[in-house]
Amino acid sequence: PGERADALVVSNSSAVEEALVSLTGMGPGPNLEVSTTRLVFSGPGIGKAATVDLSITNTGSDTLRVSEIATSDTLFVVAEVALTIAPDSTFVLGVAHTPISSVSRIDTLTLVSNDLDTGTMKVLLDVIGTPRLLGSARLNVTRVDTVQVPAIGDTISVELLLKPVDEVVEGVEVFFGFDAAVFQPVSIGSPVTSVGISEGALFLIHRFFKETDTGRGVVHFLILPQSSVTAEGTLARIQLAVVGPIPAQTLLGVLNEEPLLNTNHITLGLEAYTLASENRVTMGNSPPVIKYFPLIATPEDRARSVALKGMATDKESPVEDLNWFFEDQDSLVAISVSTFSEDVGPVARFFPPKNGYGAYRVMGIVADPAGGRDTTIVIMEVEQVNDPPLPPESIGPVDGAFDLPSTVGFDWKGDDPDPDETLTYDFMLGTTDSTLSVTAQGLTESKHTLSGLSAQTDYFWQVVSTDAAGLKTPGDVSKFSTAKDEIPPKVEAGPMAFEPTSNSVGLTWRTDEPTRDKVRYGPSEGFADSIGVQELVLDNLSTLANVSLTDLDPSTDYAYQVSHSDTAGNTTVSALKTFTTTAGPGDLTNNGVMDFADFVRFAQAYGHASGDPDFLPDADFGGDGIIGFDDFVSFSQMYIAATSKVVGEEKP
Repeated sequence: PGERADALVVSNSSAVEEALVSLTGMGPGPNLEVSTTRLVFSGPGIGKAATVDLSITNTGSDTLRVSEIATSDTLFVVAEVALTIAPDSTFVLGVAHTPISSVSRIDTLTLVSNDLDTGTMKVLLDVIGTPRLLGSARLNVTRVDTVQVPAIGDTISVELLLKPVDEVVEGVEVFFGFDAAVFQPVSIGSPVTSVGISEGALFLIHRFFKETDTGRGVVHFLILPQSSVTAEGTLARIQLAVVGPIPAQTLLGVLNEEPLLNTNHITLGLEAYTLASENRVTMGNSPPVIKYFPLIATPEDRARSVALKGMATDKESPVEDLNWFFEDQDSLVAISVSTFSEDVGPVARFFPPKNGYGAYRVMGIVADPAGGRDTTIVIMEVEQVNDPPLPPESIGPVDGAFDLPSTVGFDWKGDDPDPDETLTYDFMLGTTDSTLSVTAQGLTESKHTLSGLSAQTDYFWQVVSTDAAGLKTPGDVSKFSTAKDEIPPKVEAGPMAFEPTSNSVGLTWRTDEPTRDKVRYGPSEGFADSIGVQELVLDNLSTLANVSLTDLDPSTDYAYQVSHSDTAGNTTVSALKTFTTTAGPGDLTNNGVMDFADFVRFAQAYGHASGDPDFLPDADFGGDGIIGFDDFVSFSQMYIAATSKVVGEEKP
């Protein structure tokens, strides 16, 4: 798309020169242009987003379609994923970056469009650094002129002294303030004279302005030294002309109050530093000077003490007369200053927030008797420590609950001071508060159910929380009581008779709770009058019973009834049931009774031995392989005693 030019050359064999024809043409189509191929980000701080705009213009004659807008890192976010831009139109695309560290980084924004010449456009995303809120240097002010009593027309000179504190300083930004009715920079256009560290430095900001509401004059400059600064040295010099009468006291100083904060300077290197010190010089009184302040390192929930004696000096006052105090704008760190003895001097105690960890920033201030002050930023680094779980709180049953059933559900609430902590629970139970034992371990939910509790019993329960590191915290012991058991046991199956023989039978049943059982049985005839009735008592608690009744008469109807009693004395009596014993060994025809047909069958088998076709094994009562006279005697006795009976059914 766009205008194109070329030339047509016509050659010939004659002496005539070549013919040259100019060619021009205009092709329709979109044309993508961007305002810059490099976006520079300088975020306000770690975790805070900064947005930079990129203008995308279609200078072509057809619609520009940007089908893909992508960044190479998820720390960069664009509001649009595709665009349609009409000819001669511009779209402003915001690109946001949220830093997670103070290091610089380079990434790429890619634009894919229907521009035939530049189908893919790449824009460099340059993060030049992100400030850390850590004090790393101090700035002091001192007069270097020889004027004893300044008056109108005189010139005074002040120098700024930079003191790195165990850090490397890559850049410095300073707001220097004074009374504009008294002083004025000798050179308003270039108020700062480069000396020491600032010699050969790059001045990114170099200006003078007046505050209309306070009448204060401010020299504001920001420099990048030629090399990193690690040692104390003169930063710069400011020369001020006295333009008005000097009052009894007037202040010269580095400003740190709102809105003129000594801000974090974003450097081209890997680090960023804060110079936020209120070092003011009062004519006639030198303020105290804080020499250093150590990093306050402590484990979580542990206070740290720092002896303050000797950490500041003052030209006019002994260190014993200096007054220390501390301010925390976030009200997170508590600080107390006490003097325990003259030898030790004042001691500051720093108390981190409960269960808090990380870096906390506190303003340290020292003042002399004349009101001169110096400040410094104190950093308290609190190391995270695994805390034990909080005591679990019982929800139900409430302490002192009574008349509870034999099955009880327990609920409680567990928590831990450490975020994202996973807790497990041990459940303990006992009939006294001193005999608790673990009934469940490693519970992952804050609830538990117990069944089979004894009636009319006092119980005590407790939950112990355990975190991933194995630290345990017990909760309070709670008490509850179960109700009196007034519910009789339920017979879930039986009683029923099985496998009757001529002299025995089996009985079985199942109950819903452990019971002691008693079986009453005897011949059906006369059972109601307890004639011939016997009892079998089962004292062992059980929910399932299998018993045998023996020494029964053959071919006899029997009645039986079972009573079931639980531990509370509640009893259930089953319905009256019957069974019939078999006829016995003389029933050779297997018809359930011993009758004349059996006598005929015995007579047919009499005298035959094993192997004969008419040998009947059931008639060989002696078991000698031959049916003889002794077998006849046995059969006769059975026949005489036998009475024909039929196996009975259950009676109502």
